[in-house]
Amino acid sequence: MEEEEYKAEMIRQELETESKLSKLTVSSEPQVMKTDKANIKIKVETKFVTDLSRIYCLVSCQDGSVWIADNRKTVQHIKIEQNKIEVISRFSMIVWDMAITSTNAILVSDGGSLLKWMNAGTGQITHTMYDIAPLTTCRIHITTDNRVIIELYPWGKYSLLEESVQGNICVVDKLDESRRGRVIILGQSGQVIQIYTGHPDINTEDRPFKPSDILTTPLDNVIVADSKNHALHILDSNGQIISYYRVNLIGIQGLYSLALSTPGHLYIGNYTSDGSPEQKAKLFELKYSGF
Repeated sequence: MEEEEYKAEMIRQELETESKLSKLTVSSEPQVMKTDKANIKIKVETKFVTDLSRIYCLVSCQDGSVWIADNRKTVQHIKIEQNKIEVISRFSMIVWDMAITSTNAILVSDGGSLLKWMNAGTGQITHTMYDIAPLTTCRIHITTDNRVIIELYPWGKYSLLEESVQGNICVVDKLDESRRGRVIILGQSGQVIQIYTGHPDINTEDRPFKPSDILTTPLDNVIVADSKNHALHILDSNGQIISYYRVNLIGIQGLYSLALSTPGHLYIGNYTSDGSPEQKAKLFELKYSGF
């Protein structure tokens, strides 16, 4: 496909999806939701203190190392050894999102119109073929069949993307400037399967659902970080609620980003609030089961 045709197709698909989402409405009627907490187990195994003020973006690699970024000026490649963080490399750049390909290459969105490749050893940036000018990139996702999905900015609706094992696309849809949002499950052909707007036990008019990250597990369930409410919402691949978990009960405040670790484990990155005595974000490794 020629470059101009490629750009036109990217924009056409974005406008088509945006049109579909714009027709969706959030019901004001309370939802009756049943949850199964009996089999859900989560505990903090290790807590690491970083020198970032927030972990905005978090990506784990096959070799066990992790990339973290604060979306301000710093990206770090870290390795966790003997219960402490070793910084392998540190680069100065603004990163909106990162994704690791099947060959361990690092795809980066820096808010420009081009996605970039980043050299893990030197931090050198090179351009990719993914040019969506005049729009700009924000979040990115690489599917299991190596397709690249890009959130375009100024975004109509998209904010965060994740893929279920069966191929559904899970979208965090930010509804307004306050970051109130919902999760939309799209089928492989783009049809809307389900919309999740939070759980009434946690989310109220005063404490709305504000999803900050989304992740799928090997069992094909979906974990959503509800940052302002210090909670994880656990859905099945069709967007139906399984359970929720208040992580502040296990000492995690301000959760923000998510990534899978080793089997049965996941990472949570948090943020520090302005004026808080704690100005260093933490990386938590959790052991989980039941989802």
